[in-house]
Amino acid sequence: MHEQWIQQIDNSPLTKPFTNALKDFLIAFVALPAQPNTINPHYMRFLLNRLVDDVCSEDQVEHIWWEMVIDLAKKWSMDRGDAGKPVLERIDALTSWLAGHFRDDDTQITLQEVSQKTLFGIMMLSETLSDPKCYFVAPNVVSIAQAHFADNAWFRAIYTGRTPVGFVMLAIDEDKAEDFVWRFMIGEPYHGRGYGRKAMDAIKAHVQTLPNAKELLLSYRQGPGSPEGFYKKIGFQPTGEVHGGEIVAKITF
Repeated sequence: MHEQWIQQIDNSPLTKPFTNALKDFLIAFVALPAQPNTINPHYMRFLLNRLVDDVCSEDQVEHIWWEMVIDLAKKWSMDRGDAGKPVLERIDALTSWLAGHFRDDDTQITLQEVSQKTLFGIMMLSETLSDPKCYFVAPNVVSIAQAHFADNAWFRAIYTGRTPVGFVMLAIDEDKAEDFVWRFMIGEPYHGRGYGRKAMDAIKAHVQTLPNAKELLLSYRQGPGSPEGFYKKIGFQPTGEVHGGEIVAKITF
């Protein structure tokens, strides 16, 4: 597969330093030991193929995935100890080229439907969450599957500009005017940029358009990696209720 990537890159309009940085990374990554499998190897190959296709495209790509792909490549490499160090060095050299190539100045947060084209990428955002954060929210693939069997589920991908950065699923009960954040996550490469707060603002704005909406509820577990501090910081206050071992909190409009 990597020979096909090299040919595709060589035939692209990219500058020589950029193509060299990308090829050096791919060649080093393909040479890594197959074990342990940080994620499904077929998934990783698919993501790298997407990265090459997007980089070599002469048209503006519709969805920007490179930070997610590079984050997963880093985790894959770090799990291989010393063998992964050369790849990590090449990732550092490549990152600035990718950031310049996929410049996305639109930082507005939007909530967009998950499509056939974006489904796999939204699912893979869950794989970016490291221990212990990954234990505090179900994988997006599980959430999307559950949503298709729940009449009250509403789910969207969280975008900043053209970049999918997270996922939200609400449980909506218009009869009782109860709206609940069933799932909420921001991919790890996008932490610390204020996207979580902005996304929650967008979620609240959507809920306020629903009939009789007066409050938004959610629940969380405590412990290392818990989102408790984040939720309290943005205004969610514990109600005193505990469901399934999770603290229920709400914010009133």
